[in-house]
Amino acid sequence: LMNVAFVDQFAALCRADDVSPHAVIQAAATKPFGFSAFMPGAGAGGHCIAVDPEFIAAQGRNIGTPIPLLESALQSNRARPLDLANEVVAKTTPSDIVLVVGLTYKPGVPDLRESAALAAARQVQRARRVLAFDPLVDVPTDLAAVDLATGLHKATVVVTLVAMPEAIRAAIEASGRRLLDATGTLSSAMEI
Repeated sequence: LMNVAFVDQFAALCRADDVSPHAVIQAAATKPFGFSAFMPGAGAGGHCIAVDPEFIAAQGRNIGTPIPLLESALQSNRARPLDLANEVVAKTTPSDIVLVVGLTYKPGVPDLRESAALAAARQVQRARRVLAFDPLVDVPTDLAAVDLATGLHKATVVVTLVAMPEAIRAAIEASGRRLLDATGTLSSAMEI
């Protein structure tokens, strides 16, 4: 969790300095030893990484031995979906139709538990018209579910929140839509 929280904060710093966080991390990964790449995204989700540290932090508080670093990482992770949604809203207009691609808590896993991507999509929906697509799960009923082709046709902006397989990425990049990417997997997209 701490690595995920750090890389999300580092990515915000990079973007504020007009530097690609993915390019920096990929350059650092060329080091031949002692480096594990963590990529920024919508935030940690699932039941383990997003939830279990809460029990450790609570126990620390209960016995009078708080863990400030863990508390900070938890707060950062809780804030990431809203921060990401605010970036999307800032880079779109009220008239935009936003296709959100990817709702699961991590790529390739059909699970929405504690999904930061789902939380971000719901936050974007408060300010923009949102269509949602994920090939692995049924889109929750509070979001307007579409298939990819319909979404790409109707949307003015596509936001990828979870990395997708190559065929889906290719369709998104060929769509001619404005692209915002939280995954670093779309070469023609603006990183968020």
